[in-house]
Amino acid sequence: MTIQFATGQGTLISAAPGRRELTAGGAAPKGEEVDIFRLSCKNKLIILKRGVNMKKHILLIGFMILTLVVVAGCQRKPGNNSSNGNENDGFIDPSVTLESLRGKPVFLNFWATWCGPCREELPDLQQMYLKYGDRIQFFTISAESANTVRKFMGKNAYTFPVFLDVNEKLNNEHKIRAIPTTMILDTEGRVRESHIGTMSAEQMEAFILAVLE
Repeated sequence: MTIQFATGQGTLISAAPGRRELTAGGAAPKGEEVDIFRLSCKNKLIILKRGVNMKKHILLIGFMILTLVVVAGCQRKPGNNSSNGNENDGFIDPSVTLESLRGKPVFLNFWATWCGPCREELPDLQQMYLKYGDRIQFFTISAESANTVRKFMGKNAYTFPVFLDVNEKLNNEHKIRAIPTTMILDTEGRVRESHIGTMSAEQMEAFILAVLE
């Protein structure tokens, strides 16, 4: 299979279903011997490795390659510093910390409006929020601007809380490298479950029930 680089072609020499990495071989264009590539985040996240240099480029790959690996998610984009939103619009003060959330289980979801897999799971997340919001604290976390997130929330009629992660402090603390990422914290603030990629309502509910039991 041929891989289309930004300015040339290489050849796919191995693919392992279920893994987060593929290996690309062949002759990459001069100056593009890279280590990590990523797909445009419309559907799935695929990491490709080649060579030893740590340069990043976006691959222009046909969607047929998506059949080789089942990994949902998007690599994070640099976030903008977010200003405070209106709590009535589903936003909470960015000064809230995980320390202040102890005493009740917490459902955390890292996402972005531009991330296709994130958008795919948000209706199920909203469903879980309405069903379990009185028993577990729900906080979704976005590093985008309050205006961007507020418009998206209003357009889709989502009501779950959104934490505007100023300077991506939580993203960095939890070493979030791909989104969506979901975590369940117990009453002591310990991570009980974590998942990278899109989750179904059934998967989310299983996470929630595990910490409530």
